[in-house]
Amino acid sequence: MVTEILKGHNRTRKRVLVNGKMMDIGKEKLIWMYTKRREIRLFGERIADLYRWGLFPSLAYVYVGQRAVATCVCICVREDDYLLGVHRGHAHNIARGVPIDKLAVEIPAKP
Repeated sequence: MVTEILKGHNRTRKRVLVNGKMMDIGKEKLIWMYTKRREIRLFGERIADLYRWGLFPSLAYVYVGQRAVATCVCICVREDDYLLGVHRGHAHNIARGVPIDKLAVEIPAKP
């Protein structure tokens, strides 16, 4: 992925190469991406804490260091696209807007 920062007219935007063409990402999307990455990080850190404290019966996989993958994927998909995460898919779900409390309830139930 090739990125470049463009500045002008008192606005900052980022251009990203997606599927062979440059795509502009405006300030609102950049803020959305930062917010989602932050939510994913806090969720993962909290799940890891709960596991260390012995509150989960099984290992909880977190998405440390990979948050940009989920946010970049979800910025490119349309609302009606399907997204299937098979391993550590919680980050993609958070980026797609699934409520965090519903994801948190699902994790301890895994065998």
